[in-house]
Parts: sequence; structure tokens; C-alpha cells
Amino acid sequence: CAMASGGDDSAFSDATLTAREKHKEILTRMEQKWRAREIAVPTNDKLVMLRLRELGEPVMLFGEDPGERRDRLRDVLARIGSDQGMPTSMKPEKKEERATEEGDLFYTDGPEGLRKVRQWLAYHTLKHAQKRVLESQRLHENEPAQEQRDKEAAALWDGVKRWTNISSQVGDERSLSGCALSPDASIVATSSWTGTTKLWSMTTFEPLISLTGSQDRVLGLAFHPLSCISQESASLNLATCGADNVIRLWSLENSNPIGSLQGHTDRVNRVAFHPCGKLLASTSNDSTWRLWDLDTGCCLLEQEGHSRPVMGVGFQCDGSLVATCGGDAFVRVWDLRTGMCIAVLEGHVKQAVGLDWSPNGFMFATSSDDNTVRVWDLRKKKTITVIPAHSTLISCLKYEKQNGDFLVTGAFDNTCKVWSLRRSQWSLLHTLSGHEGHVISLDISHDNRVLVTAGYDRTWKVWADESVLDELLRTQQEDKGGMDAEGTTMSVDP
Repeated sequence: CAMASGGDDSAFSDATLTAREKHKEILTRMEQKWRAREIAVPTNDKLVMLRLRELGEPVMLFGEDPGERRDRLRDVLARIGSDQGMPTSMKPEKKEERATEEGDLFYTDGPEGLRKVRQWLAYHTLKHAQKRVLESQRLHENEPAQEQRDKEAAALWDGVKRWTNISSQVGDERSLSGCALSPDASIVATSSWTGTTKLWSMTTFEPLISLTGSQDRVLGLAFHPLSCISQESASLNLATCGADNVIRLWSLENSNPIGSLQGHTDRVNRVAFHPCGKLLASTSNDSTWRLWDLDTGCCLLEQEGHSRPVMGVGFQCDGSLVATCGGDAFVRVWDLRTGMCIAVLEGHVKQAVGLDWSPNGFMFATSSDDNTVRVWDLRKKKTITVIPAHSTLISCLKYEKQNGDFLVTGAFDNTCKVWSLRRSQWSLLHTLSGHEGHVISLDISHDNRVLVTAGYDRTWKVWADESVLDELLRTQQEDKGGMDAEGTTMSVDP
């Protein structure tokens, strides 16, 4: 048979030539796509539009948001073979930000308070990290201690398997948006779309006080790390955020806020206290996260980096790192001591909404609209486990507080699931069903005996072993007996 010489296409049929052209076109598109992912473009929307204008492209398309415009600029640059994302017409002396050779990396002047906070963090977090590492080394080098540790984990899993719904309360007239347990697990805080946050007794499951003042939906809340332990009840004990772009600070005694933090230009999605209790992080739909000094009420840092709304935020146990995730599906890890982004992690194919750190200090998990949970190892800077946890968006997740032996996830399929970690493998331990609407938030007590969840069905639920319920009933009877003996009754502020 005759073979066609190289470069001579006359021996091929029209169908073969057409298929070859389509294949070549697909390879070209894939190459452009991969090239686009490597191109650094500005996060400032004005700079993106200016660069598009320089390239002769439409500055704005109908219905296009800043994130989509940023992606379009990447595609255009990849198509023309350029990696210059910053506008070429902008003169350095007129820029407020001093661009570096990396293109997307820039520095801005910060307040004097930020320098002092970073110095303080560098000193204290290194001490905590050293202590944590030494304890981990001692455990791994001591075989009997490791065996005891495995027995404790097995006993913990057995207790979790007995979790059942021991209480269900209607939290508000509209859907609940969040829940949190105080550090001593004596109080549950719930937030809702009515703009009201309520504090509930974990002994009687009755409301203690209603916190009013929000002008729109409350979207997130967090307790101070020392609330109900050493923090005075009249001091700052709780922070909430919402769709009115404001963060509010609350005591446990007053239904009105004791302070507020303003600066975000769009709704605030989450708040998280630094382990020291003096700093607060917030994420927002304005594509930034901020770091606040709670002593002065000043914003120490307004950090860009995400191209779409920022959702999840969490501090590492040492307090030196903070991780964020958002609508761009990226996860970023920031070093608070230097302000540098030390890791940009990709893997989720849809928005990442939930985030929580493991107590070991180098692993954390994120949840996403792609129905998966990804467990990341910061030492390797990559995903080490992908858990196909639910069939819908996974809205929230939490590690157990002591050693990270299990992980609880909540999702829009109305369920919560508990996942155990055995020999670096995650397996389903227990499924908790009971909510009639999306599960939107959850929290675990520090002794890992109680789980609290909140959902769109307007209820918050308590999950625990029935022995915990017996303890609560005995406590109620003792409290009631004490009040009867004194001739007093409990006063409840609805």
C-alpha cells in the first residue's frame, strides 16, 4: 500500500482532514485556557477595564460582574499571547499601589497599629507553634501514648454514633442564618433573616435575651474565645455581621450593641475572632476580607486577592495564619505576621463557602457548591482528600475541637454528616436527619459531646447522646428546686 509523504494531505479524505482541523482547534483552545490560568491580572476592577480598553476590547458587557470581567481579560491576553495584565498606560508615579515584578502582587501603606500587631503576633504565635510541634513530636515518639490516643479516638467515635436529636426549638419567624455555642457550651446564639440574634440557655433551651439593632438580615456570628469563661458579661462577648454591611459587637447583658465596625461596601458574610480575642476578621461580597482591632475599633487591614465575594474565614490555632475562600473557588492562606499570601489553592470547581482549621495546625477543610469537602495539607500546599460528602451545596463544616478526629458537614440536602479520620482515610460515621430545610450552620462544643445546627426551617437543634439529655434534665430539676426553695421564679426575656 502507498503511504502519504509528510506534509502531503492529498491522500486523506475530506472527513479526516476536517477531524484533524477540529482536533487542532481543540488543542489550541486548551492551550489558551491553560495559559490564561497562569496570567496575573489586577483585582481592581478599574484597572481591569482600563487594560481592556487598551486592548480594544469592550470595557463592560451586559450583565457582566467584576469576576467575569477579570476572567475575560485573562482569555483575551491568552489569545494574543501576552502576559501583561496591568495597564501599560498607567504611570508608576500616579499609582497608589507600587506594583512589583509579579504583576498581581502590590504593597500599600498600612496604619501604625498594623505594624505593632504584626510584631506582637510574631512574638506570641511562634511560642504557641513551638509548643504545639513539641507536643506532637512527643506523642509520635511515645508508642504507649499513641495507643492511648487511638483508644480515646475510638471511644469518641462510639459516642458520636449514639448522637440523636435531643432538642428542637423554633428560633425565629424567618429562616435562621447561623448558630454558635459559647466556649463553655452554656449558651447558644442564633441569628436569623429578621435581623434578630437570640441567646438561648443550653440548660433549659429557653431564650435568655434578644439582640436587636440590625437593619437587615444577620448572616454570621461568632463568640469571643473567652466568653462565659473569663470575659465579663458586660464586655464584648459576641460579634454579628449582616446584609447592612455592618459588624456589630454585643455583650451578654444588653439587647443593644455596645459597638459597631463599618467599612465594607457590600454585605458582610462571616466574622471570626482571632484566638487572642483582640482581633476580628470579616469577609464580604465586596471581594475583600478585613482585619479589625477590637480595642480601638479600627480596620487594620483591607485585603484584596479574591475576584468574587469572600465567604469562609478561619484562623489557625497558633494565630499566625488565616485562610479565606469565596466565589472564585480559590482558597488563600495569609500570614498575618507579614501580610503575604503564602498559598493559593485551587481544586473546587464552584464557589467555596465553608472553612475550618484542624487543631493540628497544618490541615484545614473547605466546603463548596460542587458538593465536595476538600481537606488541605498546608505543608504540601495541596488537597490530600476529597470527600463527596453530600448531593447538594455543603454550607458549613466543623472539626472536633481537641484533635480533629472527626469532621461534621451540613448541607442543603437537610442533613448533617459526621466523618471519622482513620489512618489518613475519611469514612462516614453517622448521618443526622431531622431538619425540614437547608442546614445553614453548625457548631460543636469544646468537649465534643454536643452538636448544634440551624436551618432554613427556622429551627435550631441539639444533637448529643441521650446521657447528655439526662444530665440536662437533672440540672433543670436542681435549678428549679433551688428557685422554689428561695421563692423565686426565672425571668426570661423573649
